[in-house]
Amino acid sequence: MKLALRRRVPIVPVVGHGGHESLFVLTRGEGIAKRLGVDRIRLGALPLIWQLPWGVSLPIPFYLPLPTKITVQVCEPIRFDAYGPEAADDPELVQQCYDEVLHVMRETLEALVEEVPYPLLSGLRSWLPGIALAPAAQAHVAGAVTAGGQVEDEAGGCLAGDADAAAVHAALVMRGAQRGEVRRVVAPAR
Repeated sequence: MKLALRRRVPIVPVVGHGGHESLFVLTRGEGIAKRLGVDRIRLGALPLIWQLPWGVSLPIPFYLPLPTKITVQVCEPIRFDAYGPEAADDPELVQQCYDEVLHVMRETLEALVEEVPYPLLSGLRSWLPGIALAPAAQAHVAGAVTAGGQVEDEAGGCLAGDADAAAVHAALVMRGAQRGEVRRVVAPAR
């Protein structure tokens, strides 16, 4: 922040959403780092993660990321030209500028989360049988999940069968949230 103020250059926030679901961090591993003594070489954490194909392991550089949908947005440049280079020496002004950048990034992240609330499910949608909707249903998706796990359109035609009703229900809701197409989804009776 101080450098941007001193040099009178804009800050261009870049916000990403979804990459955090490409692997699962089980623990930060601060205790593991201490027990193994790697904290002495400035490694304060040694995370334990679940990743493909290794399963539960320490971070290994070569892994297969889960098929998550990653969205990155480059925001509009934020300019602080009006303050002048001497503003970099004022801690309160530096904090105010920092808070403004952070606010823009948080709003952007919230919009990305609203657009794709479940990045892993969005990425898996094309891989899971029964969730990929039939081509005829692509243009208009309005349906109900029956107690038997069938997903029916308003005319009673089957869109997906032999699938877990909860997963199909979630897929329909996600699809509707993203495209505004689902008018009615009925949760199955259990």
